[in-house]
Amino acid sequence: MSAIGSAVDALIVIYAIMIIMTTSASAWTLTCEVLFRDHLVWLYWVKQLAYHIMHREIIDWIFAFPAVAFFTVRIVVSGLVGKWAFNRAKRLSSSEDT
Repeated sequence: MSAIGSAVDALIVIYAIMIIMTTSASAWTLTCEVLFRDHLVWLYWVKQLAYHIMHREIIDWIFAFPAVAFFTVRIVVSGLVGKWAFNRAKRLSSSEDT
Protein backbone atom coordinates (compact mmCIF):
# COMPACT_ATOMS: atom_id res chain seq x y z
CA MET A 1 0.00 0.00 0.00
CA SER A 2 2.91 2.31 0.70
CA ALA A 3 4.15 1.93 -2.88
CA ILE A 4 0.75 2.88 -4.29
CA GLY A 5 0.57 5.97 -2.08
CA SER A 6 4.09 6.98 -3.08
CA ALA A 7 3.23 6.53 -6.76
CA VAL A 8 0.18 8.79 -6.34
CA ASP A 9 2.33 11.32 -4.46
CA ALA A 10 4.88 11.23 -7.30
CA LEU A 11 2.14 11.90 -9.85
CA ILE A 12 0.96 14.86 -7.76
CA VAL A 13 4.54 16.23 -7.63
CA ILE A 14 4.90 15.87 -11.40
CA TYR A 15 1.56 17.60 -11.93
CA ALA A 16 2.53 20.41 -9.53
CA ILE A 17 5.83 20.91 -11.36
CA MET A 18 3.94 21.07 -14.66
CA ILE A 19 1.65 23.74 -13.19
CA ILE A 20 4.66 25.73 -11.95
CA MET A 21 6.33 25.51 -15.37
CA THR A 22 3.24 26.58 -17.32
CA THR A 23 1.81 29.29 -15.06
CA SER A 24 3.05 32.22 -13.04
CA ALA A 25 3.01 30.13 -9.85
CA SER A 26 6.29 29.49 -8.10
CA ALA A 27 7.36 26.43 -6.16
CA TRP A 28 6.71 28.35 -2.94
CA THR A 29 3.34 29.89 -3.83
CA LEU A 30 1.80 26.65 -5.09
CA THR A 31 0.72 25.41 -1.68
CA CYS A 32 -1.21 22.22 -1.06
CA GLU A 33 -4.29 24.42 -0.53
CA VAL A 34 -3.95 26.08 -3.94
CA LEU A 35 -3.08 22.82 -5.68
CA PHE A 36 -6.11 20.98 -4.32
CA ARG A 37 -8.54 23.91 -4.46
CA ASP A 38 -7.69 25.12 -7.97
CA HIS A 39 -6.20 22.13 -9.80
CA LEU A 40 -7.14 18.87 -8.09
CA VAL A 41 -10.69 19.82 -7.16
CA TRP A 42 -11.84 16.19 -7.15
CA LEU A 43 -9.46 15.56 -4.19
CA TYR A 44 -10.33 18.67 -2.19
CA TRP A 45 -12.85 16.70 -0.12
CA VAL A 46 -9.86 15.21 1.73
CA LYS A 47 -9.40 18.52 3.54
CA GLN A 48 -12.98 18.53 4.78
CA LEU A 49 -12.61 14.93 5.95
CA ALA A 50 -9.36 15.80 7.73
CA TYR A 51 -11.15 18.59 9.63
CA HIS A 52 -13.32 15.90 11.24
CA ILE A 53 -10.28 13.84 12.24
CA MET A 54 -7.73 16.45 13.37
CA HIS A 55 -7.68 19.98 14.73
CA ARG A 56 -8.47 22.66 12.15
CA GLU A 57 -5.20 24.49 12.88
CA ILE A 58 -3.12 21.43 12.04
CA ILE A 59 -4.93 20.87 8.74
CA ASP A 60 -4.60 24.54 7.79
CA TRP A 61 -0.89 24.38 8.65
CA ILE A 62 -0.36 21.25 6.50
CA PHE A 63 -2.27 22.72 3.56
CA ALA A 64 -0.11 25.88 3.76
CA PHE A 65 3.04 23.94 2.84
CA PRO A 66 4.42 24.24 -0.69
CA ALA A 67 2.97 21.25 -2.56
CA VAL A 68 6.17 20.10 -4.27
CA ALA A 69 8.11 20.07 -1.00
CA PHE A 70 5.29 18.44 0.99
CA PHE A 71 4.68 15.56 -1.41
CA THR A 72 8.40 14.99 -1.98
CA VAL A 73 8.89 14.63 1.78
CA ARG A 74 5.92 12.23 1.88
CA ILE A 75 7.55 10.04 -0.78
CA VAL A 76 10.89 9.93 1.05
CA VAL A 77 9.33 9.23 4.46
CA SER A 78 7.07 6.55 2.99
CA GLY A 79 10.07 4.87 1.39
CA LEU A 80 12.02 4.93 4.65
CA VAL A 81 9.11 3.51 6.64
CA GLY A 82 8.54 0.85 3.99
CA LYS A 83 12.21 -0.15 4.01
CA TRP A 84 12.20 -0.35 7.80
CA ALA A 85 9.04 -2.50 7.77
CA PHE A 86 10.44 -4.91 5.18
CA ASN A 87 13.70 -5.25 7.13
CA ARG A 88 11.79 -5.84 10.35
CA ALA A 89 9.57 -8.46 8.69
CA LYS A 90 12.64 -10.21 7.25
CA ARG A 91 14.25 -10.32 10.69
CA LEU A 92 11.07 -11.71 12.27
CA SER A 93 10.75 -14.30 9.51
CA SER A 94 14.35 -15.45 9.87
CA SER A 95 14.03 -15.73 13.65
CA GLU A 96 10.96 -17.98 13.25
CA ASP A 97 12.88 -20.29 10.92
CA THR A 98 15.56 -21.03 13.50
